Amino acid sequence: MKLLINEFIKDYKKKTTLLYFVIMFGLIILIEYVSKFSYGENLPDYTLVIDNSFMIVINIAIIFSMIIFANNLSQEYSKGTIKFLYSKPKSRSAVLTAKIFVAIINTIFMTIVGFIFDLFIQKYLVYKNGFDFYGLLTQKMPDGYFGRLLWQQLGITFLVMLVYIIFFISLVLLICTWVKTQILSLVALMVMILGQNIVSALSAWVATKFSAAKYIFTNVYLIVNYYNSELTQSSVKEFYKLNNTELFLMTLCYIVLFMGISYVINARRDVTLD
Repeated sequence: MKLLINEFIKDYKKKTTLLYFVIMFGLIILIEYVSKFSYGENLPDYTLVIDNSFMIVINIAIIFSMIIFANNLSQEYSKGTIKFLYSKPKSRSAVLTAKIFVAIINTIFMTIVGFIFDLFIQKYLVYKNGFDFYGLLTQKMPDGYFGRLLWQQLGITFLVMLVYIIFFISLVLLICTWVKTQILSLVALMVMILGQNIVSALSAWVATKFSAAKYIFTNVYLIVNYYNSELTQSSVKEFYKLNNTELFLMTLCYIVLFMGISYVINARRDVTLD
């Protein structure tokens, strides 16, 4: 626990972490105003606005928390500070596990802070009339959302995204333990983030020829689409021929595989203690 707390405090002592929050807030403001402009005179269903905002905030939080996570892993080796951690009476696995839990906590924390900020922007700047978040929580979502209330939609989205967050952490962990230099780790991470949708779209086409292609790791995000709405769920079933059991098993297998390889690499990495 002490190791986990120390890792968390170390993250928030860095000026770059504060910078990521500032950038996140700026992106949220920009996206909200662009969204409002795109609606024009047609006021949207506020439950959909909140649901879409929540998804946007989570994805932004994942990007920045994963950059923090990748930096933490890579900088420890590039700057040699990992030697200090390994000189303590803690195993390499314990150090790595603490960093993983901090990455999960960071993502959740950034999501909560970002979502609260987003609601504030919507209520007081973007949608000044008729926006009541607490009243909307018990309001039913429009048709096509499994008859859920807004709070149920947000809760299910959060739980499914948490599974995806753990998968993404395992992927970043593998990249950063495999690639030793900080710059290459970040480049590889950004390529994965930006290129994920392209690879996923291509795999949908390839899956029509070879069914095994649907199990590529970039398709793990489909687990989010499966539970988001009836429309996105039907697209997953139609184009990828995947059900919820297959998606969860695929996600679990990749998490175990990526983390298992990462722990083995980390345990065998040569570190000289001066």
